[in-house]
Amino acid sequence: PMTKDIVVGIRQLFALRDVDWDSEPWIDRVFNPPPSEEQRDMWSCGLFVMMAMQAFAQEKFNFDNCVSSRIQDIRAEALHVMFDVPITRRTKADFDLKRRWSDLTLSEHGQVDEDVPMQDAYAESSDTAPANYTPSATSELPDAYMTDEEPIDSSSPPPDAGSSQNAVPSKKQKSYISSDNDDSQETDDEKPTAGRSKAAHGPRKKKLSDSERCCILEDDTWTKSVEPHSIHCNGCHKKIKLHCQRNYNIQRWDAHKRKCEHITGFAKKHIITKKLPKLLGPKVESRLPGPSVPIVAPLNTKTKYVVKTVKAVQTIISHLTEKIKPSKKMPVATDHEASHMEPVTLTAEPPLQTSCQGLTGDQYDEYILRTHTRSLGGIALKLRARVARELFPYKAFLPQHSEKQKESADKADSDDSDTGASNSDDDNTVKLGPAVPKDGDCRAPLKHWSASEHKRIDERLKAFARWEVNYDS
Repeated sequence: PMTKDIVVGIRQLFALRDVDWDSEPWIDRVFNPPPSEEQRDMWSCGLFVMMAMQAFAQEKFNFDNCVSSRIQDIRAEALHVMFDVPITRRTKADFDLKRRWSDLTLSEHGQVDEDVPMQDAYAESSDTAPANYTPSATSELPDAYMTDEEPIDSSSPPPDAGSSQNAVPSKKQKSYISSDNDDSQETDDEKPTAGRSKAAHGPRKKKLSDSERCCILEDDTWTKSVEPHSIHCNGCHKKIKLHCQRNYNIQRWDAHKRKCEHITGFAKKHIITKKLPKLLGPKVESRLPGPSVPIVAPLNTKTKYVVKTVKAVQTIISHLTEKIKPSKKMPVATDHEASHMEPVTLTAEPPLQTSCQGLTGDQYDEYILRTHTRSLGGIALKLRARVARELFPYKAFLPQHSEKQKESADKADSDDSDTGASNSDDDNTVKLGPAVPKDGDCRAPLKHWSASEHKRIDERLKAFARWEVNYDS
């Protein structure tokens, strides 16, 4: 299924017709380039993916060009495509358009007001230049050096001499000045305390009861089980403690959702940075280097720890598990509601023995097929070579390193023990190897093996796999 989706996505990207998987027969084929044309480095993975995408974009799939000799050609094609992309420079009109778009209000039917034509305005405001665009002398500075300050109008009167200090903008002043007809207060340079001040000036929110807070937490997709003073997170599978005096505290759960790396996808790591040492010693002109005046200063071994936000490493469980919520939970009643409720008798049901829900589905089956014995998942190459030599003694395999040492030791022992013995009988004997079966092949390369030989080695290697999966349960 995943392979079908990839092929369909690539063909849609190149505006080709969709493949009818149901009516037309198709064969699952694995293309292996010759050993001399395989990938021999670690940095050309993306180039091989581009070659495969070119093969999928053709009407008839042809993977003969996915070889190592075309790495330089596909790299040149990718660079030409990147250079053909036009350069787009953002202007002040783009920022004004972004601010106007944030001020748009929704109508009663949920549609955006049509007073501001977004597409036409954006097309007029963006400056698109070709790849060979040469900026003028006034714009020779890089884009990172450009600021959002208002351009100085030549028609405006010059400032007075006494107000020369006010003419130079200080660092504390805002670099962006809003227009006269702009009533928006939300800008990118807004302080983080502005949100709290707006909430303090606004109307007070309605106080939620225990049952309402419990329903909000249970409806959250990242809660596995909810208790009055703790929540089991469905992302990191940890038990989060809530307020000890208040039931179903939402604030602490929201704080955990902002920090959990399984929910946000980002994690904070401590990175060590070392300061570069000084190469030369103290500057002394009248004294020569000696025991008291070193030529090279001692190394500074001070380290600094910096906290940076990086992408979290996702486990396989986050891709396979489904967000399964319980059917329905009874809301927690307050003390006033509990006094007027009738007692309800609940009958305990026996627990059902079900298989793990996270280890089922099409994605998990595809994962098992890609990491099982045929792709050497959890099985070393030396073990596979030893099993092949045990199952097929009639194949002319090359001797392993351990077998070479053993043969040399046995040969030395036999030479010492058989010194002076007659070898008349050995001259007349002829050594015969094991017979080749009907469904076998005496050739050692893997591409010449028969289907029965592949099946025999797979069945033997399954005994050495890391784990076995019972598909019936």
